[in-house]
Amino acid sequence: MKKLSLLLSVIFLITALTIAQERRPLSHADYDRWETLSSQAISNDGQRVLYIIKPEMNDGNLFMSELISEQQAVVPRGAKAAFSPGNNFAVFHIEPPRAVVRKAKADKKKPDDMPQDSLGILIFNTGEIKKYASVISYQLPKDPSDWLAFTINFLRISEEKRDEAPLAPIDTIPAPTGEIVEDKKPAAPKKESIKQLIIFNPATSAMHTFDEVEQYRISENGRSVIFLQEPKIKGDTLKIKKLYVFNTQTQRLQLLDSVAGFFKQLSVSKNGELFAWLHSTDTTKVKVFDLLVHQSGRRASTQRITTSTATMPIGYAVSEFRLPSFSDDNSRLFFGIAPMPMNEPRDTLLDEEKYSLDVWHWQDPLLQSQQRVNLKRDLERTYETVFFIRNGKMVPLADEKMPDITRDRLGNVSRFMGASAVPYLMEISWMGRSARDIYLVDVTTGHRTLAIEKSQSTVAFSPDGNYIVFFEPETAAWMVYSVKDGQRRNLTSRINVNFYDEDNDVPQLASPYGIAGWGLNDAFVVVYDRYDLWQLDPAGKLPAVNLTRGAGRTAGIRLRYQNLDPENAFLPVDNWYLTAYNETTKQSGFYRYDIKTRNTSSIIMEDASFQSLQKAKNDNRFLWRKGSFAQFPDLYTSGSAFDNIRRITQANPWQSEYLWGSVQLVEWQDFSNRKLQGLLYLPENFDPGKKYPMIVYFYERTSDGLHRHWAPAPSRSTINASYCTSNGYIVFMPDIVYETGFPGRSAYNCIVSGTQAMVERYPFIDRNRVALQGQSWGGYQIAYLVTKTNMFRAAMAGAPVSNMVSAYGGIRWESGMVRQFQYEQSQSRIGGTLWEKPLHYIENSPVFFVPDINTPLLIMHNDNDGAVPWYQGIELFTAMRRLQKPVWMLVYNREAHNLREWPARMDLSVRMYQFFEHYLKDAPAPRWMQQGIPFIDKGKVDGYELME
Repeated sequence: MKKLSLLLSVIFLITALTIAQERRPLSHADYDRWETLSSQAISNDGQRVLYIIKPEMNDGNLFMSELISEQQAVVPRGAKAAFSPGNNFAVFHIEPPRAVVRKAKADKKKPDDMPQDSLGILIFNTGEIKKYASVISYQLPKDPSDWLAFTINFLRISEEKRDEAPLAPIDTIPAPTGEIVEDKKPAAPKKESIKQLIIFNPATSAMHTFDEVEQYRISENGRSVIFLQEPKIKGDTLKIKKLYVFNTQTQRLQLLDSVAGFFKQLSVSKNGELFAWLHSTDTTKVKVFDLLVHQSGRRASTQRITTSTATMPIGYAVSEFRLPSFSDDNSRLFFGIAPMPMNEPRDTLLDEEKYSLDVWHWQDPLLQSQQRVNLKRDLERTYETVFFIRNGKMVPLADEKMPDITRDRLGNVSRFMGASAVPYLMEISWMGRSARDIYLVDVTTGHRTLAIEKSQSTVAFSPDGNYIVFFEPETAAWMVYSVKDGQRRNLTSRINVNFYDEDNDVPQLASPYGIAGWGLNDAFVVVYDRYDLWQLDPAGKLPAVNLTRGAGRTAGIRLRYQNLDPENAFLPVDNWYLTAYNETTKQSGFYRYDIKTRNTSSIIMEDASFQSLQKAKNDNRFLWRKGSFAQFPDLYTSGSAFDNIRRITQANPWQSEYLWGSVQLVEWQDFSNRKLQGLLYLPENFDPGKKYPMIVYFYERTSDGLHRHWAPAPSRSTINASYCTSNGYIVFMPDIVYETGFPGRSAYNCIVSGTQAMVERYPFIDRNRVALQGQSWGGYQIAYLVTKTNMFRAAMAGAPVSNMVSAYGGIRWESGMVRQFQYEQSQSRIGGTLWEKPLHYIENSPVFFVPDINTPLLIMHNDNDGAVPWYQGIELFTAMRRLQKPVWMLVYNREAHNLREWPARMDLSVRMYQFFEHYLKDAPAPRWMQQGIPFIDKGKVDGYELME
């Protein structure tokens, strides 16, 4: 037996060595093979989980697993999946094969003729999967129920032939195959597509179908489905439409309305007894809607809110862009009003007879560019209004001066919280955000009382509406405003810890660590310091309590409450589950806090990244993901004790075919003798006796990502650590800390000191073959560094700011905001205006020091960059070009700050690594680097070929 064991060990060792020798580096061709894991969910009873595993550019699969029997159903191309709240079935979309969609796009088919999703329903007790073609949408209730509603595009015989061929019942149909079928001529008789609503109970097989349904909504308890039936009648613009409600308990249909016109925003109360909808008889493009409210039962009645309603503001109407909603006690209906839409006069001018003009006015609250970005939001802005169903009274709560309302969790209390940033909107340009005035709003009268003036940080309305809690940055304290008596209290003045971000290094007051949640009936609020959880009494009677008793601070572990029941507005009354992160070791995991014993205990802590903790609503079954640099973040499950942990998924099993690498946490002292941390990634087949090239990548602080998994993927703008280590590069990622006014010097201090420490400490790093890479803020720091040092062989900078003077007044086109705030208050960290600190702007601008650059530089700056103006890359490129410094600029047309489209990402990956291969590994330069690509050859050649 011993000889056999020894023989097996030898065979295993030889096999392992052979596999290791056969493993190969990652290539760009491997990206589309790599899978992602998403949409994980656990059923309410904890018996089943579902998730989707999908390759980057290929069809994926939906998996549904039974945790006890470990049986598994696999649905090719499954998507948008959910468990029924009653635990009896799962519902999901089935997407058409990518090849079929691609062919339809190549054939330039119209949107209505494109391949459509199917709907699948897996019934657990039978294992049967029912499928329905051409699904539009489905809806499930929130509460335990076995009903669902969904709509499909259903093909029926045209009106002329209906007598000969009556409507056939819905039947189970096969899922679409991966075959590409050639188009065929439609067979007679002619068919037409209609929208069909199906209300179905998979547990009992009860099914009801309704034709020509345009809109529908199911109640949260699953009792009622309200839907609009709109028959298609050619040439009839005022056709009668019918609004129904279907009761799933009695399985009976009730007609709510039968009238011509237009319906929108169907709504139903939680208990399925109240209904609301918008209706207009206007036949013009611009429509004014009325709001109707129907109460079923013995006291059935319908009420209407119109422009003539007594308390409707003059010139206002019900907004079509807001879904009405009911209070929990069914006494109130909340909806939106807005200025009445007006028909614009017919435009009779030709395009060449018009001018197009933006007028920028110095007193505009928001810049024209920001107004343009916000245009759709502003056109659809609504102001909260309440309708009291019992007495028919309507009360506007918000308006243009105070546009925002926050209700309590049920919508039942007498006063809500209002907020207005209107007086401070102009400050957004230099603050990056706006302060807000906070009000109490009387729900029955609309009267407002100013509670907090010019609040500049976190503000929260308690779930039951008893308190407004807010953080005051000037005093660094959590404050409370009592709704009952209007008293303000400082809740943390006697606590000797900080509740604001202690690592804040931007020139603005630090933000708080945040709020964990509220106790039942607003009895207490729980907030975070850097490590622990504190219970505060908003009534001001009880002293603050460190719930976790300093367990986090003692161990240097950040503890944060994990909400496992988003539908519960209050913190649990028994066990809380906390995420845990050790700032020093970078370990992470979960802790348990017992609110009864006030005991905090570790459940699991490992050298890994833990994330996405979920719990079954009605069972102590947990689901989470765990991963590391070398391990894909797969899905795991266990009971409440977190023992008998079972790994559910094993995505990307072929990772073992490739060379990968390892990562370690490193420390050094910067030039100011501060201790800093960083990450050092090493190739898997690492040999300390060899010399390796190194790429230094950074942004701000990256060491917290020690256990991040870098799935191979084409670049959006940065390097991929896994690709680099697989291909023989060492990667160094240093943390950076900043001094206000000197962002460039701060970056130099941390990055150069860290790089020097690595090359001096580790002889296997080739100090003559070190390069830089970074994007955006990282790109700026690279542009600055190459003007101050020649220690790097090459550098690649994505979207770099090169001239803070010209960038200061530029526009971030994605948001429409001027960039001033970024330099005065935020990431660029100058801490003052251009006219207050002109020398700081010049000192930190690489373009003024281009003559000092001796490092070959590759720039990527795209012409649709909405964050850093494209001209910043142009300024740096043209300056270096004039001085004949080696520089290239990649401009991806119509691409954003970071690349979005797969072809552009693949191209960047090829060019970026060719650049590094040339300078760090002496590979021949590709043609595009040696000769460029003339505009006349754009789109015809890529220039990838290497030239000796």
